[in-house]
Amino acid sequence: MAPVEGSTVLVTGGAGYIGSHTCLQLLAAGCKVVVVDNLDNSSEESLRRVKELIPDKADNLSFHDCDILDREGLDKAFAAQKVDAVIHFAGLKAVGESVAQPMKYYSNNIVGTVVLVEVMEKHGYVPSPGTILSSVTGWLQCLIFWPRRFPSDCPRGCPLTRVLHPSRQFE
Repeated sequence: MAPVEGSTVLVTGGAGYIGSHTCLQLLAAGCKVVVVDNLDNSSEESLRRVKELIPDKADNLSFHDCDILDREGLDKAFAAQKVDAVIHFAGLKAVGESVAQPMKYYSNNIVGTVVLVEVMEKHGYVPSPGTILSSVTGWLQCLIFWPRRFPSDCPRGCPLTRVLHPSRQFE
């Protein structure tokens, strides 16, 4: 699915490696980008570099220093502008650390995603996994959410149900 020029996309984890590259491509496609990141495993430097690489679109990138567990902070990010789509990259993924600190990972990756979805629903979004991408788990690394509907260009094989096996909903 190609981004729609002029749309506003909120990217959680947008200051990370994958997130910042996604932001660059969204800006190049003519989108406005709202980054929500707690900078736990990233830096605002990556966003500065994105702006350097595409200076004529730098004003279309905004940043909210916010954790996905922060319901109030997420609410403010959504209330600040009309958001057309959300790309969720704010997940922890280091295998060794996940074994040593499983509850940290559960809290961020499961509870944080639930908080994000609840805030999205409050702002009129129906969380529909229109596209599922993965670079780590082979299943669910990124969900793209669309407001109130499935996109008309949803690719073949796009899941048309929100019912997933409970143990596989968010990894």
